[in-house]
Amino acid sequence: MGKAIRYFHDQWPGMEEFLKDGRYDRDNNLIEDEIRLSVCSSGSLSKNNRITDNLL
Repeated sequence: MGKAIRYFHDQWPGMEEFLKDGRYDRDNNLIEDEIRLSVCSSGSLSKNNRITDNLL
């Protein structure tokens, strides 16, 4: 539990800046959709593979 609290505490200043800055969207669905389209259209996605397998 101590590691989790320390991690949260260390990340908080960056999170505050992220939330204050209106240039960044908090939703990454657009990026995920672009990646998915890129993987699917490249022909590297077979019937038995998941998209995440091809990104690794």
